[in-house]
Amino acid sequence: TPYMVPSENGLRCDVHWMALRREGSGPGLVFTGLPPLSASVSEYTTEQLEACLHDHDLIPSGDKLHVCLDHQHMGVGGDDSWSRSVYPEYLVTGGTYSWSMGVCVLEDGEDVESVARQAATACAANAVAPGERGWAYHFQSSSLHSTPRAVSAGARSP
Repeated sequence: TPYMVPSENGLRCDVHWMALRREGSGPGLVFTGLPPLSASVSEYTTEQLEACLHDHDLIPSGDKLHVCLDHQHMGVGGDDSWSRSVYPEYLVTGGTYSWSMGVCVLEDGEDVESVARQAATACAANAVAPGERGWAYHFQSSSLHSTPRAVSAGARSP
């Protein structure tokens, strides 16, 4: 509704791969994650969403998209205001987390599912995608509040 305060939205969970491309079959990017990631894409930055009180105050970022890829995402809350806030199966608890993410260039006219399979295979192997057309990163974080660090990375040749 137009009266709702804008906030982050559109999160998709259990994402094995995601493709963004220009109109039709134009060029784009393929993102992969292992284990599967949570992902969202928006015309607005997080800062814009936090600063606005009404959706009509939001101004799109032109031709830019803002991509958010999460390894873990905790549930938003319980069923009512007086019970436990998040069910145990949706809590993100302390510990060491490890995950891999890949980004691959999608050429004009290429079959997105074929490229996504190649990128996912490279991500699983923690290697650069076939043809050195992308990037693969392996991250590790030892606590919920620490910044993840890349423990290995591969990149395509310039």
